[in-house]
Amino acid sequence: GVQTCALPIYAAPYAVLATDAVPTAGTVPCHTSTINGRVGTTANSITNTGCTISGPIDTPVAGSVVTDFDNAFTAVTTQNPTCAGVIPLVSTTVAPGVYCSGAATTIGAVTLTLNGTASDVWVFYTNSGGLTLNSTQVVMGGGALACNVFWKSAAATTLNSAIFNGTVLSGAAITMTSGSWVGRALATTDVTTTSAAPLTFAGCSAPVAPTIAKAFAPSTNGLNGVSTLTITLSNANTGAATLSTAFVDTLPSGVVLAATPNASTTCTSGGVTAAAGGS
Repeated sequence: GVQTCALPIYAAPYAVLATDAVPTAGTVPCHTSTINGRVGTTANSITNTGCTISGPIDTPVAGSVVTDFDNAFTAVTTQNPTCAGVIPLVSTTVAPGVYCSGAATTIGAVTLTLNGTASDVWVFYTNSGGLTLNSTQVVMGGGALACNVFWKSAAATTLNSAIFNGTVLSGAAITMTSGSWVGRALATTDVTTTSAAPLTFAGCSAPVAPTIAKAFAPSTNGLNGVSTLTITLSNANTGAATLSTAFVDTLPSGVVLAATPNASTTCTSGGVTAAAGGS
């Protein structure tokens, strides 16, 4: 199996991040692209030529962000040290697992379908050399999530006209031409989107905690009055949220369940218990 990577970079959920490269700071030259997410760099500014960036721009980022990146760059392979096979170079369905290549790797115009559940993880990395994708399509199947896919390149990473899913942690610069990307571009040096053609970039974000809302109807009542209590659980994430223990709610003091509770749930699994006269 594959261990889920609880990468420290989630503490700073950047869509695009360019970190330190001795002796210069990492920069973000952005051309003719749309970035939906947060952008950060260790430089004092970014270069924006016809780009639309919906998220905050941090210039420079805090030192803790660079530390997070460095920790994540190490963790993505040390947490998943056993390779299930080499990085595929032909069109195929890729099961969850760890895929490694010992040298620079180029993937051509093929389709890699990552088929699995919302909790499955894929890790691809090169032990040395860079990673290049030319017109490659990386697509998600089943309930699989792009934010659970990690690509680590020991050197530079280049995406040319790729339809891409996943987080790239690059040991050198990342360069992107036309195409689309759902995930994150995180580099030890520059992250550049070229002016060749428009590119759309949608970043990952940290998981959002599900919310609980409660409402009585009517909200006020007299002695022996009857109200209906509705409890709503909401999940804003793209993946399913599952209760791991029983959910228990206690009524306010002086309020009890009706003699005929008439309790029900719209949840597709599980049941509701409400005892007459109980709290």
